[in-house]
Amino acid sequence: MAAERKTNPYLSSGPTPRDADTDALLAEQGLEWTSVPEAGQTVRMARNDSFSLGGDTVDVTDILPDAVRRATIDALASMPNAHIAGIDVIRDREGSGDFAILEMNSRRHIPLSTSTSQGRGAGVPGALMDYFFPDHQRAGRAGDDRLTLSLDTVQQTLLARRASAFTLLPQPDHGLPARLQWTSP
Repeated sequence: MAAERKTNPYLSSGPTPRDADTDALLAEQGLEWTSVPEAGQTVRMARNDSFSLGGDTVDVTDILPDAVRRATIDALASMPNAHIAGIDVIRDREGSGDFAILEMNSRRHIPLSTSTSQGRGAGVPGALMDYFFPDHQRAGRAGDDRLTLSLDTVQQTLLARRASAFTLLPQPDHGLPARLQWTSP
């Protein structure tokens, strides 16, 4: 898993912080910083499993129960003038299967779906293009579905010191119409 994290641009930005909380959590699992986990053993390094804090993401799209899928679609339909949203759901997988929608975000975090630690990852950028621009033609090159830049993400990453610099390459000459928009908070 460590080698896979290094290839994922959203999970490779830094080591787990060594602090009292992490020390306590390791101790609860009978481990220390120098411990070597058994093959396949999951070791929790934080109590908050947040993607933005370096937590792993698992794509469960293919195993999502129909009831959860329908509830998220209905929730989105209840938001006036909303076409897309990030919808956070918590579900009891081993027990009753009950679930609850925790929140809906009009500013969804696309890398959660495209840069997963486990699972196939969803083609969200391509689906958004298909939805908003149904007549567009893609170049069909590998990686076209991941062409995205969020300046908010860049700023948050720099402010959190998960990276010290970003290098922006020139815009690709792919022949597709593009709109560049730069805003500063």
